[in-house]
Amino acid sequence: MACTAKPKCRTSRNDAYPNFDIGTDPARTPMILACTGGCATTFDGTSPAGSALVGGTKHYFASGSYVAGGDSCVPSAGTDPGTSTSAVPSDACAAGQTKGMVNGKAVCAASASASAPAPAKAAASSSMATTTNPDGSTTKVETTTKTNPDGTSSTTTTTTTTNPDGSTASQTVKTGTEVDKEAEEADDDAEKEKCELNSSDKGCGGEVASIGDLRTKGTKTVAEVMTTNKNVFLASAFGTAVGGFFTVSSGGTCPSWVWNLDYFNTSVNFDLFCTSWAVAALLIMKTALLLTAAFFAFRIAIE
Repeated sequence: MACTAKPKCRTSRNDAYPNFDIGTDPARTPMILACTGGCATTFDGTSPAGSALVGGTKHYFASGSYVAGGDSCVPSAGTDPGTSTSAVPSDACAAGQTKGMVNGKAVCAASASASAPAPAKAAASSSMATTTNPDGSTTKVETTTKTNPDGTSSTTTTTTTTNPDGSTASQTVKTGTEVDKEAEEADDDAEKEKCELNSSDKGCGGEVASIGDLRTKGTKTVAEVMTTNKNVFLASAFGTAVGGFFTVSSGGTCPSWVWNLDYFNTSVNFDLFCTSWAVAALLIMKTALLLTAAFFAFRIAIE
């Protein structure tokens, strides 16, 4: 009976290939406990300790080694730490990509040869027919149909008549959905230009209002409105004070002063405010004050 010798697992450390690829997630760590060559090992190192582009995708690498503690183990699925390298590999891009540097970091971009294919071209077909007329002239009809990648199409028909004396007459007519689309775009451009010149025009977000739309004639006259507002104002406390500002109650006398001058054995009467011109001056002051107040009241109302 054959016997298989178990490996002698002594405490040891292998630093020959210290770099392990842990994938695209920097939060991952290499396998902590592993069975290497039948010996139980424990990872000792730093993760992540570096990064590199692998096939155009950034991968992170852990740096360290698996240290054997002296115990043996049976290798099975999920216990192999995987391959390691002596150094973090150089940046490498995938097929069809070119490596470049942006802010000191390597990046991969699609190569010029691997750029997007050229846009599809319009497909065209043509036909031509020539007929001889009873008067000896000939008519040639050329028809060309073009189909665009967006589904629109156009048909161009050119009719050329050649007379017996050698003179010619030609007419070209273009029809199809492409022509309709071009006409619609032209109409849209014209409408846009019209609305830019007059935003209140019909179809541009509003219509020009007529004078009748701005104000509707009421039943009251200006005089009635002014009289009503005057009565409301005079009925208020402020209006009562203003309305009676120049009202003088009857029964009083005009103020005057008499100065006796004993040295000259005479007296002087000061009745300046009782003269007719003083009364006229007070009326002018009253009118000016009322006009000023009315002006400022009107200004406040319209502002």
